[in-house]
Amino acid sequence: MKLIDMCAALNMSVAGFLNALVGVVEVDPQTGGPMGWPSAAQLKEAS
Repeated sequence: MKLIDMCAALNMSVAGFLNALVGVVEVDPQTGGPMGWPSAAQLKEAS
């Protein structure tokens, strides 16, 4: 499922979804990345 489809199902804008997501992500002070994510995790666009 693509992000745009998830947002449409929730009746929420993509920007609103991303803002809500950022609000709940905890930052690891040692790595500066999201808490609990493996260091090798990479975000990429799905094809």
